[in-house]
Amino acid sequence: MHQKYSTFQIKSIELVPESYINDRLDTGDLQLILIVNKEYIVESISLKALAKKNSKITTKNPGIGTILGPTYFNIGSMESVVNEVKSKFQIGELNHKESLEVIAADLGLKLKDATQVQLKRGVENLLGKAMMAVTCYEENISICKEHSKIDGNITVYIKTPTAIQNTLAWHNNLEAINLRVKFSRGQSHGWSTIKLTSEYQLR
Repeated sequence: MHQKYSTFQIKSIELVPESYINDRLDTGDLQLILIVNKEYIVESISLKALAKKNSKITTKNPGIGTILGPTYFNIGSMESVVNEVKSKFQIGELNHKESLEVIAADLGLKLKDATQVQLKRGVENLLGKAMMAVTCYEENISICKEHSKIDGNITVYIKTPTAIQNTLAWHNNLEAINLRVKFSRGQSHGWSTIKLTSEYQLR
């Protein structure tokens, strides 16, 4: 806050659990009400805890049905490929691992075809609006990161680092979002809802 505002007064600090219910892009856990130049300003902070600073930070867990829609990238839908994969899974043509690989590959291709405007919009929405305050407890350090507009291009790496993941990197690959496809329930439950884990890494 001292870097962002020259002078300010903290009026109140509140915990705001489940703020994403009203706004899916609001990942804030803590809300600061500040007085800056006699005006009230609300700052949202997302609290994260990691063992070490080079670990990945989970930002969102969107469903496969929403990732390409208007909430994130706004480039289409995964419905047809998911339905096709589900049909093949149910008749034994594909197993769990193969199903995830097919869906991840299709998602990667769709992201590869997206415009830079769409990619930037999607990444910014996956990161959320709130500043991140990250505590790395094994190293006894804290990092604050406020996501700004992305300068430069975003590169899409299909099936990277594994066959069920796609990576979107920017800022000379110093920042990246990794999208990992997964089932919402274990293999013993058969077919279950397909979800994504969105993980952010700052190198």
